[in-house]
Amino acid sequence: LCLSAQAFAQGMNKVAARKSGAETTWKYLGKGTMIDGWVVPGLAPSIGEELNPADYAFSVEVYESTETAHVYKLASPWTSSSFPFLDKNENKEAHDLVIDASKPEFVRVEPQVSGFVNVDKTRANFSDPFYIGNAGCYFNEEEGYSESEIIQYNYNSTLKDGVITIVSPRFGKAAKGATYGYNWQGEYSTVITLPTEQPAEQWKSVGKASFTDGFLSPGFSSNTDDYTWTVDVEESTTTAGLYRLVNPYSATGCPLASKNLDNTPAYVRIDASDPDIVVIQPQYTGFKAVQSNETINFYIGNDAGIYVADGISKADLKASSSFASKIDKMENGVITIKKPLFGKNATSEFGYEWTDADGQAITVAAIIQFQTPSSIDTVVTDDNAKAEYYNLQGIRIANPQKGGIYIVKKGAKASKIVM
Repeated sequence: LCLSAQAFAQGMNKVAARKSGAETTWKYLGKGTMIDGWVVPGLAPSIGEELNPADYAFSVEVYESTETAHVYKLASPWTSSSFPFLDKNENKEAHDLVIDASKPEFVRVEPQVSGFVNVDKTRANFSDPFYIGNAGCYFNEEEGYSESEIIQYNYNSTLKDGVITIVSPRFGKAAKGATYGYNWQGEYSTVITLPTEQPAEQWKSVGKASFTDGFLSPGFSSNTDDYTWTVDVEESTTTAGLYRLVNPYSATGCPLASKNLDNTPAYVRIDASDPDIVVIQPQYTGFKAVQSNETINFYIGNDAGIYVADGISKADLKASSSFASKIDKMENGVITIKKPLFGKNATSEFGYEWTDADGQAITVAAIIQFQTPSSIDTVVTDDNAKAEYYNLQGIRIANPQKGGIYIVKKGAKASKIVM
C-alpha cells in the first residue's frame, strides 16, 4: 500500500520553482471596443462639463493571460491611434491596462498608471501620473468592505457574455490613500466588449477520460478512492495531441467539487503532442478552496511545464541527461505524471508537493486514461489482454501484493483496484 490513511497531507513543501523574474505571457485575442469612463468624461471643452463616453467608443487590442483565464490586457488604450482624443495626451509611452476578470462576478482593476497625461494643465483632475482602478478594488482595499458587501451595494464590476462592465471607475494622483478614489459626477461606466471568442471548432470532443488526481486530492483526503473520477476531454483541431480536461474539479463525480468555491468554467491544458515528453504548464485549475485556513486558487503543472513556461524547449529538455528522470510520457493512451506539482499562482508560488505529518513527501502519480471509441470497440480484446499493474506513483509492479491499491491496465483499459 503506497499511501496509508495516516499519510493524508498535513502540509505542503516547495520542491520546484519558476524563475524569480518570470512574467505573465499573453495571447492576442483581437480587437475589442472600449467605452472609456476614466479619461473621456473629463475632456469636455468647458471646465465643469463632462462628456458621455458612450459617444466616443474606440477599438482596443485585447490580450489574455496564457496562465489565468479571463485575465486581460488592453494594449495602451490612451496612446493608441484609435483613441479619439489622442491629441490631448502628452504622454507617448505605452502603458497597458490589466483587468482581472477571473471572477466574473467581481472583476478587479487594481490601481495602475493609465498612460494619459493631459496637455491642458488647467485640468487639475488629470495628474501625472494618472492612476486608475475600479470601485470594487477601492472599497475592498481602501475601505475594508468584503466582496459580498460590495456586490450587495452594486459596486461590483462584472464580466458577462463577453462584456466587461467597470462600475464607477476610480482615479487619482497615487495608487492609494487620500489622493486616490475619485470618480466623475456622471458616474459613467467603462465598458469593454471583448473580441469574439475563438470558434468552438478549434477544440473537438474526444470523449471521456479516467482522471486519477495526484495534483490536489492528496491534500484533501486520505481515501485513495477519492482520487479518481471521469472527466470530459477535448483535443485541439489544429495540434494533434494537445488536450484539455473540461472543468475537472467541478465534474460530476469529483469528490473535490463540494469544496470548490469557484463555479466558473475552467480547462486544464495538457500538451502530449510529443508523447515522449508531456508538458503541463503551470495553470489555474478552476479549483478554489480553503486549505490550512487559507483560501487558495490552486494551480497545477509538471516539471517540464515549468521549464517550457520559462522558455526552455522540449527538445532541449529531452536532450538533457539530468532531466531524463523527470520526463512524463503518454504511452498506449495513458498519460502519467510521476511527480505532480501545484501552487498558489503560476510563478513565484508554484512548485509545491504535499507532505505528511513527518514532513515526508506524499507523491501520487496523476494518470489520465482516455476512454476513446476504439477502446470500447475492442473490449473483448482488452479483457483477454495481459494485465499490467502500477502503483499510485505510476511505477510498474511485477508482483502486486494482497491488500495493495493498484492501477491495473488491460489493453487500452485502466482501472483502480484493491488486490
